[in-house]
Amino acid sequence: MSAVKGTPILISAVPLVDTDLPPRYEDYVEKTSLTLNFDNETIMTAVDSDQSDDSDGSSALFASFIKVHDNVTQFYTTNYKPIWKILYVSLFIGYLAYFIAAMVKCSVDKVRDPTPLLVLTIVVLALFVIWFIRKRFEEELYKTFIQPVIDCFTSKQKLQMFVKILFMITVIIGMITLVVTSVWNRPQNLISLAGMAVFLIILLIFSAHPTKVNWRPVLGGFTLQFFFAAVILKWSVGFQIFEFLGKQVQTFLMFTDKGTEFVFGQKYTEHLFAMKILPVVVFFSCAISVLYYVGAMQIVIGKIAWIMRVTLGTTAAESLCAAGNIFVGQTEAPILIGPFLGLMTKSELNAVMTGGFATIAGGVLAAYISFGVPAEHLLCASVMNAPCALAVSKLLYPETEESKLKTTADLQQEEKRERNILEAAAAGASASIKLVANIAANLIAFIAMLEFVNAVLSWFGSFVGVPTLSFQIICSYVLMPLAYYICLMC
Repeated sequence: MSAVKGTPILISAVPLVDTDLPPRYEDYVEKTSLTLNFDNETIMTAVDSDQSDDSDGSSALFASFIKVHDNVTQFYTTNYKPIWKILYVSLFIGYLAYFIAAMVKCSVDKVRDPTPLLVLTIVVLALFVIWFIRKRFEEELYKTFIQPVIDCFTSKQKLQMFVKILFMITVIIGMITLVVTSVWNRPQNLISLAGMAVFLIILLIFSAHPTKVNWRPVLGGFTLQFFFAAVILKWSVGFQIFEFLGKQVQTFLMFTDKGTEFVFGQKYTEHLFAMKILPVVVFFSCAISVLYYVGAMQIVIGKIAWIMRVTLGTTAAESLCAAGNIFVGQTEAPILIGPFLGLMTKSELNAVMTGGFATIAGGVLAAYISFGVPAEHLLCASVMNAPCALAVSKLLYPETEESKLKTTADLQQEEKRERNILEAAAAGASASIKLVANIAANLIAFIAMLEFVNAVLSWFGSFVGVPTLSFQIICSYVLMPLAYYICLMC
């Protein structure tokens, strides 16, 4: 290899090979990645693009692969709609074949009861039909059926007032009838009705603006709570639905044991709370995150929020947060309206806080279920407390400002941060770490503090012949009127 003075070094990005340079400089490939200059002399190194027949074959193969990739991408981009339609139809046909085979197998061989599969199929099919009708014919249905009714009510004030009065009378008669039939054999249960009146008076006394209370959300919240209680507790079908949902939740949460056993070993039950209860919170948080990613939670929460907004007259932001508190905790529910917290009024912020205290977080609900508390009772309490929380908050801190978040159009949900369902599941599990740590730390601290307080009270009580004096005993006497008015002593 010869050195040429004053010529720069050209080092190609292609690996060098031990071969003679071509006789002509013009045959060199004009591809340079690095240039080095020396003071006295410069050595030029270059690599011919036609080094070997193998490299030509590899380049041709790579070019063919790129061409195929581009053609496939272009074909999918042009025809992605029919491709997905064919995929959906194929999946539907496959499930239909499976469903028919399962029904025949269960009917002939009696392998198991086919009712759950039948109910699931009917529910999913009904939801699909509703979605399809709304997507295809929502505007036509609205103009044909809904808009004329709205125009009729808005144009005729007397008719609107008559319908409202008739509806209120019907609701009142229904509530009175249900109360009378419920307490006919147990009249002592009427004490709880008196207790509700007492609580309303107490809230009104401590209200921030007692003269500006809007009674629609207050009375509407308690009425909606009464309606949910009647549907769930007094209607056998409603109770069976919630009982079924409770059992399914319990069954679902039992899958936590497999992951817990893998991490802590087969003897994890020896440490019941730390290794049996707290892992349930992790798994439930993971499941909630996945449901948020696929959009299921937004649909359910949105529908419940719409019901409360229409019946109670509350704003979209506080209704959405109250509905979210049914399923998630006090710290997670405000995330639904996180970007709008700065625009909310003081009354709306109070409603958000009250809703968080009135219900339990999904992870804590899962922990209570692990303790053996019936899941249907917990679900029922969460559903009933959501409208009641709005009623209490609007009585304690009435709205005196003009809200900027009255309708759902004022709320624009932020886009998903997770890129796929696995990332959503991992994010949900990671998000529960803080909650699990808080639960464990607070239990350790407060149980220890309670034991210390009881020891101090017992020491003072021993001087007057009451060595069993404790914080629990003091609270039992102080809160006895409260227990009496909510009919716990009946």
